[in-house]
Amino acid sequence: MSKVFTGGSVIHALLEDDVLSAEFKIRGITRDTSKPSAQDLAGMGVEVIEADMNSKSSLSDAIKGSHTVFLVTTPDFAGKESQELVHGKNVADVAKE
Repeated sequence: MSKVFTGGSVIHALLEDDVLSAEFKIRGITRDTSKPSAQDLAGMGVEVIEADMNSKSSLSDAIKGSHTVFLVTTPDFAGKESQELVHGKNVADVAKE
C-alpha cells in the first residue's frame, strides 16, 4: 500500500523537522481559512492564507516572497471537467513570474 501525501501532511513533516522548521517560515494556502484544519495549522505557527486557484492575482499575493512552492491539486473523480490542469498551470505561471 502506498502512502498518500496531502498539503497538510507535508506541512506537518516540515514542522516536525527541527532544521527545516527553524530555517523556513511555513505558509499554507487554502480556499477557506475558517476550516478547522486551517485553524489547526495556524495554531501550530503556520501562516494560513486564503487564495483562489482560478485567480492568478489571488495566487500571486499568496505566494509572494516564497522560497519554494509545493502544490497539491484536487483530481476529479466525479466525471465533471477537472480544473486540476488549470490550477496547476496557474500556480506554475505565478511562481515563474
